[in-house]
Amino acid sequence: MATSLRHVWLGPGTTTCLLLPWMALESWGGEQASPEDFVDVLTKCPNLSECTSMKFFEYSSLTTPATPLHHQRLHTLAISLVSPNEFHYFFNSLVLPGLLDLRISTRRGTIWSPQDFSHFLDRSSCILRRLVLSPGTGFSAINLIDIISLVPSLTEFEFVENRYSDEAAAVNHAVLHGLIRGAAAAAPLLPNLQTLSLIGRLARDLPAALIAVLRSRTQPPYAFRALFLQLHAAEEGADAEPANVLSAADARTVQLALADTAIAVTVCEAGGTQGSAAFPPTLKMGYHARPVLRA
Repeated sequence: MATSLRHVWLGPGTTTCLLLPWMALESWGGEQASPEDFVDVLTKCPNLSECTSMKFFEYSSLTTPATPLHHQRLHTLAISLVSPNEFHYFFNSLVLPGLLDLRISTRRGTIWSPQDFSHFLDRSSCILRRLVLSPGTGFSAINLIDIISLVPSLTEFEFVENRYSDEAAAVNHAVLHGLIRGAAAAAPLLPNLQTLSLIGRLARDLPAALIAVLRSRTQPPYAFRALFLQLHAAEEGADAEPANVLSAADARTVQLALADTAIAVTVCEAGGTQGSAAFPPTLKMGYHARPVLRA
């Protein structure tokens, strides 16, 4: 057994029945059968500080433990949820007081429960600084407002708009209006936000509302620093409505409108940058026949 081992990356189908220095491990990632297996890893690894990417390859029923697992040191967690009840399982199975960076990716049909998320935050008493949400299609603006209203501590937020072009956008005028800081908005959403990253098929009418938000946040101590717009083209097919999707030309009107401010606005055209330009993962997903182990 390599006692100096600190980092483990699992390939598809790899068992966790491995002879590892569990107490010494600091980072974990890759693919496991189910969320229950990952919780078991946390039980074995009290010094784990980050899980940079975790996928699950079994679609199974889950039983939430009677007592949530308390893990003190985990500060970064990136998870990809597949089955409808995995969100409920995760956020009722863990207490993570040190969590700073949370990234959640789901498919359509995943049940997003603001109540479960709220209870998790209350139990953990963590002060999240970064939240990345990549929900499946069908995620609504109401869902988004319910979630971000629970995390006023965020300084960095990213949302991936995975909608079809004929669906309503989650990031709409109601969401952006809630972000405006001013005399009439005593309690804006995400009051400490400094970096906003929006990815995907963004709404065509976003620029004017975005400009209003950023203009309201140019003064210290709440000065906005950066906006990232990573654009995706409309999907192919007879039902696609490309006129409903933000174009690069329209996105650049935000750059021009804020040229007199200190806010850095980055526009990535469709087909360009892969992954997040604002918050790239520490480790990228790979496909390995065996676990990748790093000392």
